[in-house]
Amino acid sequence: MNVTAVSAGGPVSAGSGAASGIDRQIERLNKRKAVIAEKMLAVATGDDAQKVKDEKIKALKMEMQVIDMQIQQLLKKKMEMEKKQQDPSQAAEGGIGPSISELIQPDNKPQGDSVFIDMKL
Repeated sequence: MNVTAVSAGGPVSAGSGAASGIDRQIERLNKRKAVIAEKMLAVATGDDAQKVKDEKIKALKMEMQVIDMQIQQLLKKKMEMEKKQQDPSQAAEGGIGPSISELIQPDNKPQGDSVFIDMKL
């Protein structure tokens, strides 16, 4: 059985804070894939019975597929973020949020001589 190691990933581009955070997550996932590939190689060349090897490799491949799906989701999220940065009309949809005056609401419950203000953050 031929098992090849997966590289730990290519260069990571530096971008905005959130995009670079996504890049770091992708880099970590690629490193995990490399570790799993090494485990697969160790299992394939190990002393276990072939049936046991096949089961272990099958489990490791499933783990690798889950990591690949996570990477795809992160890449999609990164592309959406970059698209919002490039298109000002989409960025305006998210906005900067409501003003502080919209978040401050008086407490309607009687509290004696005290007045409390609820703030939503």
